[in-house]
Amino acid sequence: MEANIAFEDSYDGETGIYREFLGEDIPDWRDLLPTASVFFVNSNPFLDFPRQVIQKTVPIGGISVNIDWIREQKLSSDWVEILEKREKNVLISFGSMVKSTHMPKKWRNGLIEAIQSMPNVTFIWKYESDDTSFASHLQNLHFSKWVPQTALLNDARLNAFLSHGGLGSTMELAYSGKPAVMIPVFIDQIRNARMLERHGGIIYMHKSSMEDAERMKMAFEDILYNENYKKNALKLADILTNQPYSPKENVIKYTEFVGE
Repeated sequence: MEANIAFEDSYDGETGIYREFLGEDIPDWRDLLPTASVFFVNSNPFLDFPRQVIQKTVPIGGISVNIDWIREQKLSSDWVEILEKREKNVLISFGSMVKSTHMPKKWRNGLIEAIQSMPNVTFIWKYESDDTSFASHLQNLHFSKWVPQTALLNDARLNAFLSHGGLGSTMELAYSGKPAVMIPVFIDQIRNARMLERHGGIIYMHKSSMEDAERMKMAFEDILYNENYKKNALKLADILTNQPYSPKENVIKYTEFVGE
């Protein structure tokens, strides 16, 4: 019930914005939904949980992931140098909505302690501040305000990803075939993480686990050295890459179908 109210408020707000810029004749979403010919949804049946949908629901999840373009990207020499320092590399990013700088100190300290205990692994942490003095003693941790996430995920030298489970990162991760530790923070991130967990390529952890350095170390070691995670992640990526119709093809075909 509360979720329905939240969505209604969100849709009402969006309708107000449309009318402000496009005119008052924009119909209410309550009138549009029953009459729409097609619903394009940001979901993928090969990745998502099974669910009941009506016939005019068309999944296009992953349409923003241009895997051919991503594979053509070349990392700069700076990033190559970082990746070649050690045999194993882990990317840490909590996206753009959740900032690492807002992380509770006890969680940050637990993560730092786990990283310190693994000197043979390079950790790349997307961190939104220059104030990183709390980790100045670590030789195996590289901070950056921005990271070429898709290029890193598709580089063979990157071995694992620590992610919050935002939908964008979830799609990129699924297509890249990279194993991951997922620590969702709120909203859809929990579902996204569970969605990938069922395919066997990630380790799901509660956000409070970050304060437990030993538990984090065990998760990192498991995701890096247990080949089953990599095998399952690559299997999912292969399925998504070779699905009968790509998300882009679905949009084009159904749009043409409705237009005719």
